[in-house]
Formats: sequence, structure tokens, C-alpha cells
Amino acid sequence: MPRLSELAFAAIDFESAGVASGQTDVPVQVGLATLEGGQIGNLFGSYIHSPRPIAWSARQVHGITDAEIADA
Repeated sequence: MPRLSELAFAAIDFESAGVASGQTDVPVQVGLATLEGGQIGNLFGSYIHSPRPIAWSARQVHGITDAEIADA
């Protein structure tokens, strides 16, 4: 089995608007990081416009506000 320092991979993370009753959750931010040779490489992050407001409970987790994604 290869060691972690020998692998190259990317990790993707999404933050969401929070679950609303009867609706599917929607993303409001995406982040990407690459790792190669045990070293962090490229980093990328972007807000994503949401068709609905960010739930209070989701804001408590990630701190993203409706104003921050208004022009995403």
C-alpha cells in the first residue's frame, strides 16, 4: 500500500444553505485543496448563489450570510 506522501489527490468541501422542511439542500460555497507528495498544493474557494435564504442553523456552522452570496 502506498504511503500518503506518495499519493496525489484533491479534496472537495461544500457548505450549504441548510435543510428546509420538504426541500433538498443547496450548496452556497465550494472549496478545493490538492495534496501531492505530502504537501498542500492548490487551494480554491468560491461562493455559490442560492435560490433560497441560508438557514439560521447553517449560518451558525459556517458563518456565511445571504449578503455574501447575493452576487455569487
